[in-house]
Amino acid sequence: MTSLVLGLALAVGAPALKDRAPKDPPLVGRWAASDLVINGQADPQARGLEYEFTAGGGWVIYQHGQPVEGARSYTADLKAKPRAIDLVENADTYPGIFKVEGDTLVVLFQLNAKGDRPTRFDGPGAGQMKLVMKRVKLRD
Repeated sequence: MTSLVLGLALAVGAPALKDRAPKDPPLVGRWAASDLVINGQADPQARGLEYEFTAGGGWVIYQHGQPVEGARSYTADLKAKPRAIDLVENADTYPGIFKVEGDTLVVLFQLNAKGDRPTRFDGPGAGQMKLVMKRVKLRD
């Protein structure tokens, strides 16, 4: 009985476990564009483009290492199937989906801000853009 009371007293007096810090969405980081498909057609303009997604919900486009001007943000729903992303650029919101597989990020979204969110990665179809990116390894 004494050990039961002692065990309960220790459990009640022990400090509470701290909440774990929320984990960044898997797309956070800098990514180099490797493939770009617009309206079902391969587009060569992906060369020299990099995208950086921040933990604070911002994203930056880099062209040949230089940031491209523009106000951009994003929100991601990691619980959606497939994962959902809303890319905001200059006050327009482009609904999309994304997946991260290893060091590859695939984002498929509507080119029309009023379009419906894609539901599968088998596109892009008309009015959609698919961007495939590889994670940039930052130098120490």
